[in-house]
Amino acid sequence: MRRLLGSFDEDGPSPDYWVSEEVPPPEPPKPAPGGTFWPPRYLDPFAEPDDDRQPALAVAIDTLQVHHVERIKIKTETFDVRRYWREKRPSKLSGAPDF
Repeated sequence: MRRLLGSFDEDGPSPDYWVSEEVPPPEPPKPAPGGTFWPPRYLDPFAEPDDDRQPALAVAIDTLQVHHVERIKIKTETFDVRRYWREKRPSKLSGAPDF
């Protein structure tokens, strides 16, 4: 995979985005093994058991865009933090058990 984030011309640098992918040719479908009681499937470690749904999300490549964020406004609210301090002292109950 290769990518380009900008280009240069007589006016200087300008944003120019593209991605180039080189993928291997698709593999021919493998014949289903004979003598099995269930069809072989891809084991997704994050899938729920017996969830045979196909993935539903995909990237619409022809509508992919990059957005430059020019400004944001941050509004904050201040809250005080209370601090408690105490000296740690040995407990009378935490000593060795007395059998």
